[in-house]
Amino acid sequence: GDKLLDINILQKLKDVSVLLVEDDESTSLAIKQSLEFYCKNIVCAKDGLKGFERYFENEFDIVVTDINLPNLNGLEMLDEIRKRAPHVRSIIITSFDTSEHMLASIEFGAYNYIRKPFKIEGLQTTIIMATKDLFESRKQLFKNGEEVQMPKNEAKLFFLLVSNIEKVVSYEVIENYVW
Repeated sequence: GDKLLDINILQKLKDVSVLLVEDDESTSLAIKQSLEFYCKNIVCAKDGLKGFERYFENEFDIVVTDINLPNLNGLEMLDEIRKRAPHVRSIIITSFDTSEHMLASIEFGAYNYIRKPFKIEGLQTTIIMATKDLFESRKQLFKNGEEVQMPKNEAKLFFLLVSNIEKVVSYEVIENYVW
């Protein structure tokens, strides 16, 4: 039978909040039920436009989205989110009829993807892999060998700027990422 994921592995989901964008009710429900017990939070949206709006109403660690959605498809929605939140993590659910062109865009955008029909453990694992660096690397700043303590927002701002050291970071990005 299917090997369910070890509970210790699933523990890694406990700090993860997920935005699920899926227009198919039964798929949406199955995913929600498989994640809500383990994840910090899961919110569902039925189309790309709603998904976009929801993303900015809450802090999500990852967006799991179907590609074929009404209003904005999954890729368009992620592109719009990325303009304001370049750090967004995502997993795209594709199906057997996803076009070559779409698959090329997904790979070009370095998105994680999972193909329908998938096993729930596969999705859980993909989420863990896509978010693992969020919690493993508690970033620290040292000055003369002593750790510098910073309030959460200052730390976020500092590491946002450091990780974009060659780039100009727009006010909008800072605002969305830090506050």
